[in-house]
Amino acid sequence: MPPKAAAKKEAAKKEEPPKEEPKPAAPPKREAPKLDEGVLEDFKDWYTLFDEMGDGKIYGRQIGDVLRSFGENPTVALCDQFIKEIGDDKRIDFDTFLPYLGEAMKFRDPFDNYEAFQECLKCYDKDGIGVIDSAAFRHGLSYLGEKLKDEEIEELMSGLEDGDGRINIDGFCTFLLKEGKDAEEPKEEKK
Repeated sequence: MPPKAAAKKEAAKKEEPPKEEPKPAAPPKREAPKLDEGVLEDFKDWYTLFDEMGDGKIYGRQIGDVLRSFGENPTVALCDQFIKEIGDDKRIDFDTFLPYLGEAMKFRDPFDNYEAFQECLKCYDKDGIGVIDSAAFRHGLSYLGEKLKDEEIEELMSGLEDGDGRINIDGFCTFLLKEGKDAEEPKEEKK
């Protein structure tokens, strides 16, 4: 390259603004879950069990274990994403942790909602009419997955079967989800 051309190229380089390194994308905005005070205090107490230094904080690498101890089931990929955002050795306090808990709660078990539970029970509805054969369902409850004892099955199905030995899927789902909700809500004392 002739000297004049090299000098021009060098001058053009000096006039160009320096290229900035692209900044890493900011982590998505996460919201803390809305929990009542009692649950929040229980979670805070549980959180401190993972605090190895006694400063009210956990390491970023512990987030998956803490979320699972809270009853959540985050995927490995989600935990890896959280750890990448937080930092493996960075320590976070409970308030910083809460938005990650909120994010993990978005991926809760589908049995937490009526429609998914109803859809699952349709595998027992051979005729597609919204009822299940109670004998086949009893068999499933006693032999598949987490097996229930006969007494537990009787207690669960008590009053739900019709005269033909069938159970209405909608009624069963409503009953189960209402029972779970009633068990979580404190009952008011009668005066």
